[in-house]
Amino acid sequence: MRQDIRKNRFRFLAVAALTAATVICAAAAYITGINPPASNVAGAFISIAVFAAAAYFIKAQDTLFYCGLIFVFMASPLGSVMNFYRTVDMYDKVVHLISGFLLASAGMVIIHKLFEKNAGAADPNHAANFFWPMIFAACMFSSGGAGIWEIFEFTQTDLREEKCREEW
Repeated sequence: MRQDIRKNRFRFLAVAALTAATVICAAAAYITGINPPASNVAGAFISIAVFAAAAYFIKAQDTLFYCGLIFVFMASPLGSVMNFYRTVDMYDKVVHLISGFLLASAGMVIIHKLFEKNAGAADPNHAANFFWPMIFAACMFSSGGAGIWEIFEFTQTDLREEKCREEW
């Protein structure tokens, strides 16, 4: 029980720090003249809230939780609010790499939970039982998530360009 309270306290502090960092990024963006759209700033705060709620409800392990926090910070406050996607070379590639690690962590958690649930007489905590299936699941989950994301990104870009052509 005591360990759960301590764990939740660290997570709460991490989410509070992420929220404070987002406020600082938004203020810095407006002060420096970047002037991000209000939807980008609101989206950054909404992504924090959605992430925190999802992590709480799925009872995310620490690795997945903190990797998710880093991803949310780099994608929303830095990427969208501070406009790093357009101003920092290769920033999009770095964020995609972090999302790959996040998806791999999620895949490993899922496969571990499935094997743990269905292990029967096997020892679910024995690392050798899960090593290759977890690696395989991590790769497949990460690749699948990346594929779905790229389809979404391509469609979004294509629709945006179509709208621009209509306006001309």
